[in-house]
Parts: sequence; C-alpha cells; structure tokens
Amino acid sequence: MKNELIQLAKEKKFSYNIISEEPWKYSVNEELRWLFWMTSLQKWLREVHNIHINLDYGCGVIVGNEYYQYSYSLEDINRANEEERFEQFAGEVYPTYEASLEAGLYNALQLIK
Repeated sequence: MKNELIQLAKEKKFSYNIISEEPWKYSVNEELRWLFWMTSLQKWLREVHNIHINLDYGCGVIVGNEYYQYSYSLEDINRANEEERFEQFAGEVYPTYEASLEAGLYNALQLIK
C-alpha cells in the first residue's frame, strides 16, 4: 500500500521532500519518516482539498483478550456542519491506526479530480 499511496499522491500533485534520496536531518528511522509524510499528506488534503480524514477505533474481546480495530470516514470540511460525508466505508476495519490512516489517505486522494 505504501508505494501505491506515494505514487497516487504524486499524481495528485502532492510533494514533500521527506521521502527522497536526501537523508532527512531529524531521523534515519524510515518508519518515523513515513509517519511524518502521512501526516503532511493528511494536512494537505484538509487544507488544499477540504477533505478531513476522521479516524476512529473500536474495542472488542476474543477469548479474554482485548483488541482494538480502527476505521475511518472522509468528510467534506465545507459540509461538516451538515454531517455530509463523501463515503462511510462501512465494514472496513484495520488492525492498526496507521493502516486505517493509509487506507483513508488513499481513498481521499482518489476523490481528487
């Protein structure tokens, strides 16, 4: 999903130099750089395209073990007061917050013409 997300973001004209051939001065940790890139993309979607990604989690129990699952929805900021959302993505859940964010970012990018 990571490579597909980066490619789609480039196609939609998002650019950010944190994922580049140049070393990033604050961290050599690729996972941390990836998280910073995703949050920058999320901010760009919100500020430039008025798309807010709302992440949510639920809790469950299987055989005495508690677990969390994450989901997302996409909202048009211009219509947030009317609670109109682009799409609910009902039933799609992810095992981690980061996986849910990746999926939300990818689907938000697909909404951009």
